[in-house]
Amino acid sequence: MPSFDQIQAALIHCLEQQPPCKIQLKLSADSSKLAEVFAEMSFFDEAERPLSKLSPVQREAFERWQK
Repeated sequence: MPSFDQIQAALIHCLEQQPPCKIQLKLSADSSKLAEVFAEMSFFDEAERPLSKLSPVQREAFERWQK
């Protein structure tokens, strides 16, 4: 079950390796998926979220970028 801090760390790591496109002002696909989870968890004040609540692409992005 990923914590809010783990999602945030994965997002930061992804953004460091795949920075947003400054010309198109666009996040990478993985950054976008992780940002969705981060925003939802922040909005709903969730400390943790079960992996089963992540979509398959969100879960793949998290697993790819978690340290």
